[in-house]
Amino acid sequence: MVYFEQTLQELRNIHLNRDPMFLISAGVILYFAGTLMVYLLEDSMYAQKQFQQVWIMYSIQFILLIIFNCFLTYALYQARQSKTENNLPGQII
Repeated sequence: MVYFEQTLQELRNIHLNRDPMFLISAGVILYFAGTLMVYLLEDSMYAQKQFQQVWIMYSIQFILLIIFNCFLTYALYQARQSKTENNLPGQII
């Protein structure tokens, strides 16, 4: 959340899909916002023997984990791309 606030205050002209910090922050918020309810409702669902709903909640969590990993992978790729673009020709990385 601090990153989003800082970005709004500075009003930098950046492409958010190319900013690794934005991608990581968005992935973390998306993952934890989605899985918070899974962990909060897990015990009550088991107590009520609603095993099908628990299975669905964990399936959603696994999908969110895959999306989070995709965000991280793309962020690392963009970080590497921006690093190679900033180097001068002939400079060793």
